[in-house]
Amino acid sequence: MKKNPDATMSHILENASEKPIAKQTFLRIIEAYAIEVQETRKVDERVIQQMSAHMEKYPYKTQQEIADDFHLSVSYVGRLIRKHSLPYQRKRKKKGLLEARELALCLAKHTEWTHQEIAAHLQVSRETVMKYIKQYHLLYLPLWWHIQIYLF
Repeated sequence: MKKNPDATMSHILENASEKPIAKQTFLRIIEAYAIEVQETRKVDERVIQQMSAHMEKYPYKTQQEIADDFHLSVSYVGRLIRKHSLPYQRKRKKKGLLEARELALCLAKHTEWTHQEIAAHLQVSRETVMKYIKQYHLLYLPLWWHIQIYLF
């Protein structure tokens, strides 16, 4: 704690010893030895600028990696990204976020693909692809269907 006075309580709990320390045990040690600990890390404009530069320099880092780099929680980094409009791009789509137009183009371009392959390409679940095909009445005739029609 003397080496890193800006460390938060959660960071100290994770790195204090080889064995994990319970928060209550840590608080008793602090009280017994009258140690001052900073409860939360102060995030000022300078830290926000550093985070912004870091996100631009490393655009492929996840929120977890950014949180680890700045010794913050993942949820707090997410709140800072939204509050300060930081240049962070999500690394995956939320399940179910898919535009019908995007799916229709993919279906037309890749007629040989299965539902699963289309889902993997669009980074959504197979069930979402099937639901959107039915919901938006999209034409999906896989290549095997065309061959079957041709043979008969």
